[in-house]
Amino acid sequence: MRTLLPSDLEESARKTNALLRCRNVPDAAALMRLALAYAVSDLSLKDVAAWASALDVAQITGPGLFYRLRESEVWLEQVLGQVLGAQVPQAAGGWPVRVVDATVINGPGRKRELSVSLYDGARP
Repeated sequence: MRTLLPSDLEESARKTNALLRCRNVPDAAALMRLALAYAVSDLSLKDVAAWASALDVAQITGPGLFYRLRESEVWLEQVLGQVLGAQVPQAAGGWPVRVVDATVINGPGRKRELSVSLYDGARP
């Protein structure tokens, strides 16, 4: 996994305030593992924290992981942009690529939250 990520992972995490203090999460690679584990599994934050503790990735609680991931949004967006920017132009044959994710989260009652993420490969 590490070879697919940008080489300045640690520096970019600190620059975007995703990793200011290494309390409970030792480095940017561990934070990325936590984010990916939560994103691709059906595990709760508490379960991801337990998984991380069992594998010595990080010593963190569910609420602590929630806080870390919330503070890492800009960094994760930046890393995704770098990875897509490096991979997509070759795959698209020179055509501009736009990736859009519009996730709707239904809460109790009639309340809905819409989250829209956009990556535009044609823009710097």
